[in-house]
Amino acid sequence: MKPKVPPQDFYDINQLPKEKGMILFGISMSNIAHTQSPQKCFEYIQYLCTKIKKTEGIGLTFIYSDYLYMITDSSPAKKLRKKYIQQMRSHKYGILKLLERDPAWIVPSFSFLSWGQLLLDFKDIQMYLDSIKKEYASNKKFKAAVKADMLKKRLTKEQVDFFLEEITIFYLLVKGKISLSNDYIHHHEKWVLNCYPGNPLECEKFLYRYNLLGLENKHNKFENHQYNLKRKHLINLSV
Repeated sequence: MKPKVPPQDFYDINQLPKEKGMILFGISMSNIAHTQSPQKCFEYIQYLCTKIKKTEGIGLTFIYSDYLYMITDSSPAKKLRKKYIQQMRSHKYGILKLLERDPAWIVPSFSFLSWGQLLLDFKDIQMYLDSIKKEYASNKKFKAAVKADMLKKRLTKEQVDFFLEEITIFYLLVKGKISLSNDYIHHHEKWVLNCYPGNPLECEKFLYRYNLLGLENKHNKFENHQYNLKRKHLINLSV
């Protein structure tokens, strides 16, 4: 008898929806030269393309976490600015170089966005960040989930702010409260899929499971999901 394997190990996407959609690659500054290097990201993109059978158009946005990392990084601002700009530019133009090798790629369908641009361009973000912080302050189980993500390391206020801002931004993106500029999709996306080469945070799963901010996006079949690019595993965050 074959051993039973958890079904989630086989839960890959069969095919992406045919309607216009947006794929999100949130780029961690700590992974930008490793598991999220231009070459690795290009390999992830190539695999996702095997899931396209018929489509009206798909865009992909890289979201760089530069300003997010400034919450916890205590290095001088001038040093961080230089470091992050170099990393982001190297990554962006590394991706474009790989895409331009093959004319089959629709380069305008790929867009690049820094965390600072997100915070600047979407006026209601602070309202949602204040709401999630208020929820954290009053919800013991939510606090426990955030603490679990530290893996027994000391939990600081800065790290809490980092986690809460990160999970809230991507929640707002898949819930349709934030629509990203893309020269190919032009805000006409019917679905949004958040992709990352790793598992979601415990506090992120808690946010979706209990829908702490009370938002719904019934047009997005992936509103409660995240795709693990390493394991090729579509994770339902709401269960």
